[in-house]
Amino acid sequence: ERLLRLLTETETGAARLRAGLPEGWSVAHKTGTGSDLRGVSLGTNDVGVIRAPDGQRWAVAVFIAGTTAAPADREARIADVARAVVASHRARSTSASIHRAKASTLGARSSGKTRR
Repeated sequence: ERLLRLLTETETGAARLRAGLPEGWSVAHKTGTGSDLRGVSLGTNDVGVIRAPDGQRWAVAVFIAGTTAAPADREARIADVARAVVASHRARSTSASIHRAKASTLGARSSGKTRR
């Protein structure tokens, strides 16, 4: 837990994983940036644990290398990965809520009770 707290307080990488997270989400992460050699990036990275407001955690590692894309474009792609995690989490949460609501309705019907 101490390591996660320290990595959550990291100030680097604001345009990477953190940039793809909405309010209420957090990331404990470590960034890395390699040199460019003859115009080709040797690495732009962000590795961490993304935490949803409900406490669900996602381990994420994004490594971009061997590209001529501008640094801002590389960081934007890393932020897109965080957005994909958020979208996946929300879809699963919505699906689970629908499943619970259907189960509750079916349970009420089978016991002769109706919910309104």
